[in-house]
Amino acid sequence: MPPREVFLHTWMYKTVSTVSSVVHVHPPTVVLFTICNKPLLPLFGAYGPSSLRLLLDGIATYPRSVTVSNDQLGEEFAAAMGGKRACLMRGHGITTVGASVEEATITAIKLNELAEMNFRAQLLGGAEPIPEEDLEVFRAMPGGVQGESAWRHYCRLVDE
Repeated sequence: MPPREVFLHTWMYKTVSTVSSVVHVHPPTVVLFTICNKPLLPLFGAYGPSSLRLLLDGIATYPRSVTVSNDQLGEEFAAAMGGKRACLMRGHGITTVGASVEEATITAIKLNELAEMNFRAQLLGGAEPIPEEDLEVFRAMPGGVQGESAWRHYCRLVDE
C-alpha cells in the first residue's frame, strides 16, 4: 500500500516542471508556528544567508490540517504551494521541493533552522527583524539554496 500522502508528491511533480524531489516532514518547531499563526521573521542575515533567502523568496502556506490523501487535496495543495520552494502546512508539517533530493532536503533543513531561531528568539522576548537596509543587501545577492558543500556538511553530521 502506498503512503497516504503520495498525492502531495505526485501533484507537485505534475504541476511544477522543475521539481525532481519532494520532501515532506513534520518538524515540531515549524508546526508550532503554524498552529499559533506566528510569522517567521528575518532575524538573521550572514548567520544563515540561505535561510534568509528562503524567507525573502516567500514561503507558501497551506491552511488546512488534513492528510493530503486524494487527488482533490493534492491539486489544492499544489495550488497553495504555487512555485515556492517551501510550504508551511497548518498543524501538520512542511513540504519542500527542488531539482534534486539534496536541494529539497537542504531547503527543509534551512526552513527548520529559521523556525528554531525564531522560536528561541521569541522565548527571550523582543525578537526584532534585521534592518530593512540589510534585507536589501541580501535581496540584491544571487539567491538559491546552498549546494554540494552544504549537503556534504549535513551528511558528515549524520555519520558522526
